[in-house]
Amino acid sequence: MSESLLASHSFSYRCSSCGRCCHNKRIQIGPYELFRLSRNRGLSTGEFARRYVDVDGPFLRFGKDGKCPFLIAGACSVHSYRPLVCRLYPLGRHVDAQGNETFSHVEPHPQSEGEYGDTGTVARFIEQQGALPYLRAADCYQDLFHRLCAALQASLQAHPDIVNSTSDLLPASREVKALSFMEWLDIDATLRHLSKQWGLLAPEDADHAMALHIRAIELALNLPTPPGG
Repeated sequence: MSESLLASHSFSYRCSSCGRCCHNKRIQIGPYELFRLSRNRGLSTGEFARRYVDVDGPFLRFGKDGKCPFLIAGACSVHSYRPLVCRLYPLGRHVDAQGNETFSHVEPHPQSEGEYGDTGTVARFIEQQGALPYLRAADCYQDLFHRLCAALQASLQAHPDIVNSTSDLLPASREVKALSFMEWLDIDATLRHLSKQWGLLAPEDADHAMALHIRAIELALNLPTPPGG
């Protein structure tokens, strides 16, 4: 089950809700996913992150028993709001530097009750899981990340002494690491700032909130808007 798949390849999967795949996993979440999950829980994005996100990275914090915090009585309590990783399972998605998209099989739990088949396609499966908005969000933030890296690289080339002059101000501590990605995830904090600066009402729609979040980061770091953006 290691072959590379294209969106057009035959594939189907029927989840039996056995819950075995909801244990001992690293479920990565981005700002868009966290925004939607936070609304489901009635929390701000910052509050949700502090309560449910691992301080070592943007992953859901599983319990000591290895169980997802949203697996309750054997069922997913946030199924309609579940992260992209969960929507794609048992597939993994890969996008190379040229934007070419492929998929691979994720090794299932040895006792999984899910059923594989070939009655559809990868693309159809993804659509059925409601993953398309999540894929678009992932691509938008990935593009932003690449532009941030390019801007940083250009700045370092133009000002090579900046590393030495600022190194003492950037302690490599667990707290600083946690703060940096928590701020990246906290859409609500960014929107609160915008509401004061621009007099805007913070949107509750996830796609609108994401667009404002990305634009705010672009403006704060003087990044140009990408073509067609």
